[in-house]
Amino acid sequence: MGGLLIKQALINAHNNLKYTPIKDATSGLAFFATPHNGGDWKLVSLGGLAAKIATSAGFQKGDDVLETLKAGSIFSDIMQEHWRHQLLRYDIISFWGSQDGVVPKESARLSLPGDRENVVKLNADHSTVCKFGDAQADKDNFELVQVNIFDIYNSALKNSELKPTPSAVPQKKDEEANETEDMLQKRFAKLGQRS
Repeated sequence: MGGLLIKQALINAHNNLKYTPIKDATSGLAFFATPHNGGDWKLVSLGGLAAKIATSAGFQKGDDVLETLKAGSIFSDIMQEHWRHQLLRYDIISFWGSQDGVVPKESARLSLPGDRENVVKLNADHSTVCKFGDAQADKDNFELVQVNIFDIYNSALKNSELKPTPSAVPQKKDEEANETEDMLQKRFAKLGQRS
């Protein structure tokens, strides 16, 4: 449900000036088996998929969370309508699990042009699509995730050099910004050593 929550958070940031700097500073998103599309007749509705995920996460029938996520609920309809107006602002990676019985590929992708969305297949089911262990399949999945997130990171750096983003956070001096970039590079390198 994390993907649905981040979508709602960015919608809220769009509508609330206090949080607009967060939206403006966001240039890329990675979704892991997020049920974006529910309109196709062969697919379960967005709300139904989200409710299925919530049930597998331990929520009980009758919980407010499940009622909110139901097919045709005001929440799911409004979220889809508001979200579609923001889609082209972001570089998006949509990861999906080849063994996922909850969110099929058709629903895990936004169907954006290739320069806006990269759809990546992972050898995983719904509960393991963003978990990485010592098995070779997990290491392969981790490498795919790492490479794609690094691409979004590089794109964000490039875009930030082209246009300054207004921020509620005080701007760092050039020296501090370089230190931050060096630290991020080291963390990505460390992640690479893990695989």
